[in-house]
Amino acid sequence: MAGLDTMIFPFYTEYWSFLVSSCYFLLELFGAIRDRAGTECFEIRIFKSKIVRLCKATNDKRRTTNN
Repeated sequence: MAGLDTMIFPFYTEYWSFLVSSCYFLLELFGAIRDRAGTECFEIRIFKSKIVRLCKATNDKRRTTNN
């Protein structure tokens, strides 16, 4: 049984990596995630009413939320 687990494990890691990157691409494509040109901030729109904005500061990450 251990051989089967080691055969399937690389498939799952590649699968989840592909799935996450595909979901991010689709969200970006439909405008849910917007990148601000020239800044290191991006916004995530959740349920058309809540916007979460993530900004990269010098040594920390700030999160601001708009309702």
